[in-house]
Amino acid sequence: MQAPTGSIEPARIRTTPAPVAARGRYPNEERFVRDLYARLMRYDLAAREFHAIESGATIAPGSYLAITLRDLRTQAWTGSGNPGVSPDGADVLTIQRQALCNGDDPCHAYYDVFWTQASAARSAHQPPSTGDVSRYTRYTVTLTLAGVSRTYQAVILYHVASDGTATPEVIDPVIPDLDALAGDRAPLARAPWAAYTKTRHYAAVAQKARDWHANPSSRALSVPIGFIVGDDVSRDDEMTVAMTAGSCTAPEQIPTFFVVVGTPRYTQGPPAPYVYNINRQILDQNRQPINMSLLVKEIYSPAVPDGDCTNQPVQTSDNYSNDAGIFGPDLYSMPGTAPNPCTSTSVQRFTVRLNGADWGIQTRYKVTWQYSGVEVTCIEGCPPPG
Repeated sequence: MQAPTGSIEPARIRTTPAPVAARGRYPNEERFVRDLYARLMRYDLAAREFHAIESGATIAPGSYLAITLRDLRTQAWTGSGNPGVSPDGADVLTIQRQALCNGDDPCHAYYDVFWTQASAARSAHQPPSTGDVSRYTRYTVTLTLAGVSRTYQAVILYHVASDGTATPEVIDPVIPDLDALAGDRAPLARAPWAAYTKTRHYAAVAQKARDWHANPSSRALSVPIGFIVGDDVSRDDEMTVAMTAGSCTAPEQIPTFFVVVGTPRYTQGPPAPYVYNINRQILDQNRQPINMSLLVKEIYSPAVPDGDCTNQPVQTSDNYSNDAGIFGPDLYSMPGTAPNPCTSTSVQRFTVRLNGADWGIQTRYKVTWQYSGVEVTCIEGCPPPG
């Protein structure tokens, strides 16, 4: 079981069976590579949202960690290899795990990710030339954080055990401490933390984490790429915990997502001057409506959109939803005095106040204003297809 301090168990994977590997296919190893970097991006996003909600600050555009992988190649280990290193003097990414714990419950976590000088952060880790390494995966990473991009090669070595599993050893020259995250699937920390720990959702996630660490043999053989414990919590799980524990008080529903209701439409224009209207509904963590009147606050990042349509901040307002959790219309407008043509963009996000706490909504929109009209596109926390 995970200790209250938030310790991380070593990563282990079931290696690709030899008959499949003999055909040059290594799905298990390459799936681990993609899963590892997907989890890093999720923990980074959780950190930025946590800090934004706790501080009330906006999240700077482009501040999220973005990673793409390509040219994944897995081969038998021959006892030699060079994963490559970053150029001397180049900055590296530091990742710092922050564990938030509530009593004896399994800890939740996020990772602060930021650039630091290589001399202060680079690990002295080197690949072994002999030992129990059976295979390795070499791949190309392209990552971007805070406007800085790097493309480089990294490698993962697989230390095989007699039971057909292997312990991955991550050697990423730009993220030298990434190996420490390899076995981490701690639930995502959410703000406001004190309020979150009093919810049924938190209690259900904590129970999922206990089961995950106490019963390794019962874990799903193939979880989704980027899976973090708690992703699969359902309303039934929340109700079960509530009936057995009796320690979790309201809110049973946490404001988590938005969905557009009705058909967005122009009430003036386009082109400029125009006014575009969208109505939305507040959904909980299970994408169910929250049928109550709640205060909704909108935030734009950046406040002054990038582009050439305006040099003024977007006008925002705080409004209450109706008793069905529907609010709006949210108005997107442009005056006729704007340059023609022009384009400006910003990311729109929201918080919803419930029981005295402001909950960050996972649904976000990219808003693109042009003289000819406006486009509002969901980019995170969007409704499932269909």
